Amino acid sequence: MIKFLLKLIVVLGVILLLAVVVTWQAPAKWLITRATQPHPDIQYARVSGTVWKGMAYDVKWRDILLGDIQWDFMELSQASPPFTTWHFEGNGLDYHLSLLADFERDSLRRLRYIQGEVPAGWVDLSKKIPLLFLDGNLLVNLDYVELEWGPRGLAAGTIQWNDAAFTGLFDEKLGDIVVTIEWADGATQVYFHSTQVRNIMLEGEARLTQGRYEVLLILHVTEKKRYVIEKLARLGQIQPDGSLHITLSGTIQQ
Repeated sequence: MIKFLLKLIVVLGVILLLAVVVTWQAPAKWLITRATQPHPDIQYARVSGTVWKGMAYDVKWRDILLGDIQWDFMELSQASPPFTTWHFEGNGLDYHLSLLADFERDSLRRLRYIQGEVPAGWVDLSKKIPLLFLDGNLLVNLDYVELEWGPRGLAAGTIQWNDAAFTGLFDEKLGDIVVTIEWADGATQVYFHSTQVRNIMLEGEARLTQGRYEVLLILHVTEKKRYVIEKLARLGQIQPDGSLHITLSGTIQQ
């Protein structure tokens, strides 16, 4: 009986070891297929490696070519149960980005240590303001972004919009704009301001609480661009100093 139990334990141990090896070496295509099934607008040419360390080549999201994206499973000592953490890096023709992604089972919960530079044109305004597009580059340095409201709100860090500009509905260069995001007083606070003197300068702040947002946008213009304030006057209130204050509020949809 004892010999039988020992043999059974050995057999079970071998089976478990094989299962771990097979899972550890599962092809990367298994991961990519599961990740992209709910998102048919994500396409790729091919993948290589394993679930834990691999690369997807010529990744495309909608009409944006992201280039090659690689990932690497973090050491278990760096994971915070029940989360599993992957390290992603992407490099394309006009962007580079690295981040940590925390998964809970099959669900992506948060992104951390997001660093890199991406085109501002990736921000789609078409649902809010048709025919208005962003230009320039976004220098991203975010500590975290929560995909659901968390104990520290939604995000924290900085984004610098270099060579900021609007094109399409109207063309205007805005210089550089810095956005700071922090957690304070039970809300995610967002502050932004132009760092250079231009014909049009922006500043303002936003307060994001669980389920709602409140935004104050302040628009400054030189006399040369005074007509911009006059055209947008119906959106807010013109102040004694000539600036236009626009307030927005609503529900955050996740």
